[in-house]
Amino acid sequence: MAEAAEPEPEDAANLSTRRRVIVWSLGMLLVYSALVVGFTWNIWSDPTHIFVGQGGDPYLTMSFFALTQRAVSLHQNPFFTTYLNAPHGVNLAWETTSPLAGMLVWPVDAIFGPIAGFNLAFVSALILNAWLASIAIFKVVGGRFAASIGGLLYGFSPFVIAHGRGHLELIVLVTPPLLMLVLNRMLRTHRQRWKLNGALLAAVVVAQFYISSEVLIIEAIATGVLLVVFAALNLRQARRLFADAARTTAVALGLSLLAVAWPLYVNFTYPQRPSGAIQGTDIYVADVLNLVIPNNNMAISPFNAFASHFSGNGTEATAFVGIPLAILLVTVLVWRRRDRFVLAVAGIGVILAIFSFGGYVHVRGHVVHQLPLPWKLVENLPILLDLLPGRFWLVIYLLIAVVVAVGINEAMHRGRRAKILVGGLVVLTAVTFFPALPVDVGNPTVPTFFTGDVSRIPDASTILLAPVPSTIEPQAELWQAYAGVRFKIVGGYIHGPEHDHIPTMPTLGETIEAIQTGRPATPTDTVILEHMRADLARDGIHTVVLGPSPEHDALLTLLTEVCDTPPVSDQGTQVWWTCVG
Repeated sequence: MAEAAEPEPEDAANLSTRRRVIVWSLGMLLVYSALVVGFTWNIWSDPTHIFVGQGGDPYLTMSFFALTQRAVSLHQNPFFTTYLNAPHGVNLAWETTSPLAGMLVWPVDAIFGPIAGFNLAFVSALILNAWLASIAIFKVVGGRFAASIGGLLYGFSPFVIAHGRGHLELIVLVTPPLLMLVLNRMLRTHRQRWKLNGALLAAVVVAQFYISSEVLIIEAIATGVLLVVFAALNLRQARRLFADAARTTAVALGLSLLAVAWPLYVNFTYPQRPSGAIQGTDIYVADVLNLVIPNNNMAISPFNAFASHFSGNGTEATAFVGIPLAILLVTVLVWRRRDRFVLAVAGIGVILAIFSFGGYVHVRGHVVHQLPLPWKLVENLPILLDLLPGRFWLVIYLLIAVVVAVGINEAMHRGRRAKILVGGLVVLTAVTFFPALPVDVGNPTVPTFFTGDVSRIPDASTILLAPVPSTIEPQAELWQAYAGVRFKIVGGYIHGPEHDHIPTMPTLGETIEAIQTGRPATPTDTVILEHMRADLARDGIHTVVLGPSPEHDALLTLLTEVCDTPPVSDQGTQVWWTCVG
């Protein structure tokens, strides 16, 4: 047998380089994993019962995961459900369901429960964000060390730290680095690879659509700005650039529409669509002072009372740059002021930052109406109406990471002073970006009633599960998820047209809502009790289940009066099996 030919020296060098890159990338995956595990150390004592985040959004996400999994297993429409907000239902195509993430953690949900699946999605997102960003930055900029720092900056940016309080759909940010790789490939390979580039772009678009359509819209706007800026800096190639972009986009659009046609159809034609701006306009925007003052989720935040007045709320105050990073960015721009690539990246970032301020300049939460901004022209357009401008920073931090990586590479080729300057600024940036620890966690009570045999409740029947899920007390949605979404429930923490009140049972629902929100409840006389019973009968509700809540005693008294019989204590709950005969 003939011996294999010895590789040429050049081929051997390339092979050796690829091996080093692979080893480096795997090493960084381990480093980022260790950091994430360290940051979330307080969930690991019991990751099946303690979850990362606070507020109602984690409960909502776990509920959406369970609803998606049930619908798919039964070959039902996963984008509309009557299992929440019964009997009217919820248009899930409008909600932050993240069905792709829900499907990926399905085996973990099935074996260990919804909280474990949520934690896996959360932790995996943080790791993959940083890792994919480091690979993309290395591909675009070069330099393994510089790319590692860039991945760290993107993966643990103030945006991720803030939204890590519960917005899972906004911290699964794996597609911006992938999009950067596809756009870099498109700009380099020109028209000979436009079909393949279009297919790759379609894969990114579809993946992001099934994670968060809002982030997809932000990416689309950022991509449009990128093409315009690159064309402006390369006027001679502008025509070719737009022609290639048009070909690639046409392929990507055609393939993407095939994959997202059904949820789009549900989105715009099914009932329970919200009207107007869901979150309002010019509220969740970047604040000028947030550029230099960190939000309350950062370890170094000496102005907590001051920062609490930023626009929107603390979770949305994500526009922090800080003085060390600002100096570093300016230094890199001075060093590379003739580099069109660096100028383009900086220009895109500045434009998106202007968009992030919304329709007007905001200073410590105060609107400066004398200073309107470009976003004012488009904020009321369809689709853009529900886009929160402050979330442009999810892309801006990736652009900042690219410029920082360029600066680190530049310092490597300069003298000792440049290395010390950049190194010191990177360290100071890491200190100012360090998250407040320990991370916020939730440790809800899930009665054994919902984790055991729930077959006593007829499949697909509607029950009154109290406390009725809402923005204030969403835990009932988690109980429903643990029960395998066997039954339908009234109310829900949703964004639909009925998100501010219980849309059914006008008399009973109003009284329950008053109790749960601390308002005076309507006194229950014989006539009112009959109206409440009629509410239950009208929706075919026979079973009432009361779980633990701060208003447990008041709800117990009310429901006992309505059902006219004491409940049965059953594994951490009180149950009326035949509340209305």
